[in-house]
Amino acid sequence: MSKILDDIEDVRLRLGLTQLAVARPLGITQPHYSKVVGRAAALPDDLAQRMAQWTKDQAFETPAKSGDREMLELTRSIERQSKRLATLLAAQGRAPTKRRVARTRSR
Repeated sequence: MSKILDDIEDVRLRLGLTQLAVARPLGITQPHYSKVVGRAAALPDDLAQRMAQWTKDQAFETPAKSGDREMLELTRSIERQSKRLATLLAAQGRAPTKRRVARTRSR
């Protein structure tokens, strides 16, 4: 069973996928996926079979381009920071203000 968990994480990382992107087709939540691959939760036989099949199905997928991966990481970082900012503002009794995005003129 340990090999299945190592294999699925190797494939996930090689393809630049999030845990959520792998968990969804397996029919589980991202937190449960994290616990299973972290060996904090048991790996049922049916889930092990689905993981093995998913890993096999990804054999011919190509890794994400490094630029794509970097953009995804930046997006996630901005989302985390935005959530943290909203939490801090809420703790002070303030609401985040919505700002308009400046449009550039097309020529």
